[in-house]
Amino acid sequence: MNRKSLLIATLAICAATTVRADGSFADHFTYAPASAVFSPRELTFDLFGSYVTRDKDGADKDAWGIGAGLNYFITENIGAGIDTYADAFETPYLLNFSGIYRYPIHDMGLAPYGFAGFGRQW
Repeated sequence: MNRKSLLIATLAICAATTVRADGSFADHFTYAPASAVFSPRELTFDLFGSYVTRDKDGADKDAWGIGAGLNYFITENIGAGIDTYADAFETPYLLNFSGIYRYPIHDMGLAPYGFAGFGRQW
C-alpha cells in the first residue's frame, strides 16, 4: 500500500470515529426502519472520484478521475444502474450497465448489495 492510500484510509477512519471525553467511542450511525430507507421506485444519483494506476490505454501512469451514475430501483430489492467515469477527458469513454439486487436488513436499516453487469470502454 503506498503512502497516499494509507493516508486516505487513515483519514477516513478518523473522520468516522469520535472519542468522547470519558474515553468511549461515539456512535455515528442512526438506524431507520428499512422500509423508510429502501423504497420501490427509488431514483438515486451518484457522483464520485477515482484514482487509477493505469490510464485507459494501459500505460503505467497514475491518474485521477471523476465519475457519475444513475440508479433506479423498481422494487425494494431489484434495480438497474448506469455509470461512467473518466481519467482522461475524451468522449466517448466508458459506460457500465448493472443489474442490482439488495437485501434490506429490516432491524438495522442496512442492506448488502449484489451487482452484475457489463460495460464498454472506447
